[in-house]
Amino acid sequence: MAGKQFGLLGTRPGFSTAAALATLSYYGEEGLSKIAKKAYENTIWFLDEAERRGIAKKVNNPEVPIGCLSTEGIIDSSFLVSELAKKKLYVYKGVKCNGIRVVTMPHVERGHLEKLLQAIELIEKREIV
Repeated sequence: MAGKQFGLLGTRPGFSTAAALATLSYYGEEGLSKIAKKAYENTIWFLDEAERRGIAKKVNNPEVPIGCLSTEGIIDSSFLVSELAKKKLYVYKGVKCNGIRVVTMPHVERGHLEKLLQAIELIEKREIV
């Protein structure tokens, strides 16, 4: 029997707690709020822009910075994910949405999302032609 342990539990369960506290300490509540708001706004922009360009259909109105796009009837999602990976652009295959799922993390800038949209447009045109 190991007895009692005082402090953070091992690396797996304790790391996320330590990281969250360190991040909060570094940025403060206001700083974290700004980071979260920017990621969310980029997600909404990305979804709206993809739909405006006709390369996918917005599936969700997210509450967190995770956007789902349906490519059904436009481009095969497995093909799209594979072709994007060849360009070192990594997205998740959205099984439930018949498309892709994009997680807009804090380090993802609008320019990155623009690059992704442009790549999707090129892949779609190549598959249609």
